[in-house]
Amino acid sequence: MLSYFRYELRTRRGSMIGWGLGVGFYVLMYSLFYPSLPTEFMDMDFSENQLYQSLGNFEMGTFEAYIASTVLMFMVIIIAIYAVSDSTGTLVGEEENGTLELMVTLPLHRWQIVVSKAAALAVSGLVILIAASLGGVIATIAVNAQIETSLPTFGMVLPILSAWPIVFIIMMICLFFSALMPQRRFAAGAGALIVAGSYLGNNLLPMVESMQGV
Repeated sequence: MLSYFRYELRTRRGSMIGWGLGVGFYVLMYSLFYPSLPTEFMDMDFSENQLYQSLGNFEMGTFEAYIASTVLMFMVIIIAIYAVSDSTGTLVGEEENGTLELMVTLPLHRWQIVVSKAAALAVSGLVILIAASLGGVIATIAVNAQIETSLPTFGMVLPILSAWPIVFIIMMICLFFSALMPQRRFAAGAGALIVAGSYLGNNLLPMVESMQGV
């Protein structure tokens, strides 16, 4: 089982490196934009703008608020895209590629195969978030060299890594869809619908007083 787990990690090595570099670069570049933002934009009040509020709680007055309002919020969406893509390609995707039949002939119980795949998915998501947190450390050092902020050097690490449970839940839901549905596009569509619905619902429903409980 351990050997199969290592095999699953090796098959994801390219995607982990690519997505890790991409998300880390995203965190770095978007963070570095802040010192060059116009003062008028930083002082804007977004609380009355329903378009911005539908995307989340926007605030640009401080570097910390900017990170929470833009960088971290949209980073979770980007990671969710990876979670849906990778996890839905695990079972039904392998069935479409013709490799699943070979895997079930291995001297492993089926639950061991699924657990190995789930563990590999969890590790891959964590690796990408670690790469993103490294981008956050570099960005914080660079921004603190330009302007005064209250964000410590490693201030982004914990908030970024705290997205891992959300990513893991999305992966496991999509892994379930990949085992349940006959084609990968159906599984990916169902997973994307849950991600989009939960994100927009979390931001839109509180704007309607009667729906705040939901």
